[in-house]
Amino acid sequence: MANYQPNPYQQPQPPQQPPYPNPYQQQPPPNPYQQPPWGAPPQGPPPGPQAPYPAAPQQPGGSKVPVLGRLIGAGIIVVALLFSSFFGWEGLYAAGVRGVHGELKVDKCTVKYERYRTHGHYRTRRSYDCYGTFTSDDGKTKDINAVLDTELRYDADETVSVTQSGEAVSTSRDYDYVVSDAKHAGFNFAGSFALLIAVALGVFCAATGYFPGRRCKVSYSEAWRASARGATRPAVIVIGAIGAVGALVSLLLGYML
Repeated sequence: MANYQPNPYQQPQPPQQPPYPNPYQQQPPPNPYQQPPWGAPPQGPPPGPQAPYPAAPQQPGGSKVPVLGRLIGAGIIVVALLFSSFFGWEGLYAAGVRGVHGELKVDKCTVKYERYRTHGHYRTRRSYDCYGTFTSDDGKTKDINAVLDTELRYDADETVSVTQSGEAVSTSRDYDYVVSDAKHAGFNFAGSFALLIAVALGVFCAATGYFPGRRCKVSYSEAWRASARGATRPAVIVIGAIGAVGALVSLLLGYML
C-alpha cells in the first residue's frame, strides 16, 4: 500500500468557529428534578451564612422592669409593716389586753406645744400632760407620780381608764400610760389594718417593678397583666381586702362600744 503524500499546492483550511448564539432563540426552562452528574461541581451560587434564629418574644414588661421599682416596693413593705406593728401594739394596750389595767385619778393637766414640719410648712401640735395617781384594778400596783400624755384635757379629780404599758423611756416619769377605751383601741387597730393596704401596694411594686412616678418605665397596664401570671395578684387582692375590711370594722366597733 502506497504512503499518502500531502499535496504541497493545497491551501490549508481555516479553523471552524463555533456558531454564535442566537439571542432571540428561547432556551428551555431548567429541569428542577434533574440531578447533576456524579463528581460535578455544585450548581448555583455558593451558600451564604445562615440567618440567625428569630429572637424569642419577650414577656410584657420583662426587660423593662427596673430595679428601682423593686427597691421602692421592698421599702414600702418594710416601713408599712413597722408602723402597722406599732399601731397594733398600741391597740392591745388601749384595749387592756396587755399591760396593767387600772384607773388614773387626775390632779392637774398642763398644756404643751410641739412644733413639727410637714409638706414644707411648720405646724403646732397641742397636747396635755395629766398628773395623778394610778391604781390597778386588782389594787396591787399603785403609782402616785403617774403622768398621762394625751390630746384631751381632763379636769381635776376626774378618773380616766388607762393601761400601764411599761417602764417609761423618759427620766421624768416611771411608767408610760395609755388611755384604755374602745375608741382609742378602735383607732389604733384601724391604723394597723389600713397600713396593710400599703403593704399590698409594696408587694405589687416589688413583684412587677411598677411605682407611681415619671421615672417608672413600666406602665400600670403592663404591670397588672404581669401580676396575673403568678401569685402576685391574688396576694395583693387578699392583703388589701384584709386591710380595708379590718380598718372599717375597727372604726365601727370603736364608735359603737
